[in-house]
Amino acid sequence: MADVRRMLSSEEREEYDELFYYGTHYRDGKRRKPAEIGPKLLDLLRDAEQARKPWASWTLEDALTDGLRAKGNQWCNTKEIVLAHLGGKIVRKAAAYGTRARNPKSGKSEWQRPLWEHMSRDDLIQVIEASTVRSAAEDELRAVARRLLALVDETGSGTVPEALEAKGVTLAEFLALDGGAA
Repeated sequence: MADVRRMLSSEEREEYDELFYYGTHYRDGKRRKPAEIGPKLLDLLRDAEQARKPWASWTLEDALTDGLRAKGNQWCNTKEIVLAHLGGKIVRKAAAYGTRARNPKSGKSEWQRPLWEHMSRDDLIQVIEASTVRSAAEDELRAVARRLLALVDETGSGTVPEALEAKGVTLAEFLALDGGAA
């Protein structure tokens, strides 16, 4: 959907951003529950399509394609699996994994999902590197959650907003402080 946004005029981009804001937030500025976002965006995009906004049709087409791609991958990941003996236990893993490869005709780098038994050495290195990056991101996420939990515990608060208010800081200010080792 980011590609659609880049094609829009500044006026259309404002409409697009407003639609997505109200699709993901209530009028009071609070975030919608995840289960509400898809149906709300769909309703808003259909309304925009009825109002003859061409970007709404493009966005719906992109969303449908993205959603079906995700559904197809989800199906493959649950139906096409391999069993591997790792660390004394049997684990289920998807039989294919996403990597990038150069298209010989266009010369462009494209995503592919080769089966494990068809992977090249380069594919395997990509899987390891991508997993390492995701692992580092998860470590960072855990560190943020630990810092916020420590703040909640330290202030005796029940929620992050209460703890931030007790400390007299915003979330951005708190997270910008040196948290030390997590």
